[in-house]
Amino acid sequence: FQKNILFTGIDISAEMLEIAQKKEISGEWICSDLLNLDLKEKNFDLILSTHDTLNYLKNEADLKKVFSKVRTYLKPKGLFFFDLSSLYNFKNHFDGHKFIERVGDYKIEWKNRFLKTSNVLESTLTFSHKKSKEEFSETHRHTYFPRNTIRNLLLECGLILLEEGSDYKDWIIEEDASLVNYLSGISEINLLNRLHKHKF
Repeated sequence: FQKNILFTGIDISAEMLEIAQKKEISGEWICSDLLNLDLKEKNFDLILSTHDTLNYLKNEADLKKVFSKVRTYLKPKGLFFFDLSSLYNFKNHFDGHKFIERVGDYKIEWKNRFLKTSNVLESTLTFSHKKSKEEFSETHRHTYFPRNTIRNLLLECGLILLEEGSDYKDWIIEEDASLVNYLSGISEINLLNRLHKHKF
């Protein structure tokens, strides 16, 4: 990005915003969840939502509400770029898998299971301190949203799906993609990569 671009950063975590504020980024930082976000009269040329943020939404109604907000805040020729974890990712890389990480004096045990009836990946992280023996857990839930659902919800909110891609590589859908990338806008626009020949 060019240095003169102004950013508006949004996160539900005050701690994450504190980290962002230490970066050399000019703009505004807002602590809010996406469902209750109120940006007043702001409009943007580009809206980004990455690292499976939207998978944290519980259902299609919540996702549609977020898409509607994006439509409101997007300029007429603006673009909305986002990603979502794929079903392949949930089933092959997480379901039934356990990971162990060590960060400083903490050990993190990460257990995962995919709930087929609700299309939800449930991840339970248990933190244990090496010296104090302190232990606590937290559970994260990610919802899988099919591609056709994404397309339909975007249309219902006045947004057009322009491109779909895989893992930040090509504008081509791969069966084993972990992240599906989406590019949408309010109206059809001409992009150099629409011929599916260009890299991200």
